[in-house]
Formats: sequence, C-alpha cells, structure tokens
Amino acid sequence: MSDTTKTRELYGLYVQRFGNCPRTPYQADYYRKWLDLLTSCTSNEEAEAKSKENGLYTAGAAAVAKDRVYANKQAAEKMGWTDVAEFCDEIIGKIEADPYYVFTHSGLWGDLQARKNGWLRTIDGFHRLFVDFREYDDERTEPERAVSAITQDLKMLSKPTFDFVTLAALPQFRAIIDCSDEYYKEFVEVIGKVASTGRLDAIQWSADKDAVAELWKERDSLKGECAQWYSQAVKPCCVRLSPSSADGKYELKEID
Repeated sequence: MSDTTKTRELYGLYVQRFGNCPRTPYQADYYRKWLDLLTSCTSNEEAEAKSKENGLYTAGAAAVAKDRVYANKQAAEKMGWTDVAEFCDEIIGKIEADPYYVFTHSGLWGDLQARKNGWLRTIDGFHRLFVDFREYDDERTEPERAVSAITQDLKMLSKPTFDFVTLAALPQFRAIIDCSDEYYKEFVEVIGKVASTGRLDAIQWSADKDAVAELWKERDSLKGECAQWYSQAVKPCCVRLSPSSADGKYELKEID
C-alpha cells in the first residue's frame, strides 16, 4: 500500500496551476475533489477504489471538455455573441448531467463551430464591405462595379442581424474598422445606401480630394524617375581582389 503524500503534493500543484487560470475552473475543481479524497485516505489504492465508486475516476475528461467549452463561452461573451455563449452553457449542462456526453456525441465540437461560423462570416463580410467602400472612395471605382461587390458582401451578414446599419452601430463591429469616426460615418452612409436602394451615385470629389489626386500623380512620376536612377546606381563600380599572399592586402579595381 502506497502513502498518499507525494500524490497529494502533485495534485496540490494541479489545483494551483488550474486554479490560477481563469479558463480552467472545472479542472481546478476536479483536482480539488481528488485532493480532498486523498486527504481522507491512507493509501493511493484506497483513494483509487473510492474514486471509482463516486465517479471521480472518470471525471477528468469531462472536466477538460467543460473547460474547453467554457473558454469558448468567455470569448463569445467578450465578443457579444450571445447565442454562442448560451449554447456553451447548454453544452456544459449536458456534460454535467452525463459525463460521457462528450464521447457519445461526436458532433459536439462541430455544432459549436457552426454556431461561431455565422459570426465569423459576418465579421469577414463587414470587413469586406469596408474594403469595397475604400475602393469606391479612394480609387474612384465605377458605381456599378461598387454596387455589385457591395451587394455580394452584404449577403455574408447574418449575426446578430442581416441589417448592415444595425450592425455598424454595435461597438464590436465599430472596433473592427480602423479609421476616424468621420470616415466611418461616410462608410456606413455609402454601404447603407446600397443596402436600401441598390444603387450609388458617382462621387462628387471635393477640392481637397482633387488636390490629393494630383499629389498621387506627382508621386507616380517621381517613382518612375527614382526607379530609373536606382537601376543605374546599383550597378557595381568596382570589384575586390584577394591578396596573392598571406601578408598581402585586398585591392579594389574600378570597372568602367
């Protein structure tokens, strides 16, 4: 019969490790129960026998699965994915009711990912819409082409609503777009117009935008001149000659 001292020391470290992590409360609780059991037993064999009687012996896998789901729940709550967070609570409840649930329902993780995919697709579509707007606004994309791209990307929106303007007003979607509030407002107005009317007017460029366009033309001209200069400047003008003896010196020979 083996003493439980070393086992209690090990499980105490597990409790400390998982207890200090906010994403693993169920594993921390699992090892606390083991530690309590070991404290009440005189040998590891006795603790093992009792763990098989009370179900603790096979509860480790369920604890790992619940922590995995719990981590998804935390992320969902932070992102505002209410339906995903509620689904996570539902899964945890089923695992607590049946520790073998994670083994008997092989589609569990696929179901959870499917819930998240709707949000991920919406986020992707929302970002694509901003790219569409930038191309329309900065590169003067024709209204017809812009409407076609925007219409397709609007179809990607679904969570928590299909309505673009409603999505754009949510803090988590505003955080996706890195731009000034003024430019974001323009983005929402342009995409919102396509969503409601299915069309766009040609952009009326302001004097400032015309000035910026001229600067871009000047930049392109300078880039061409620099490229021509660089192609000549990088040509080698000399080569290094190795010394003919150990005491010799390196020499440079000019190239015409």
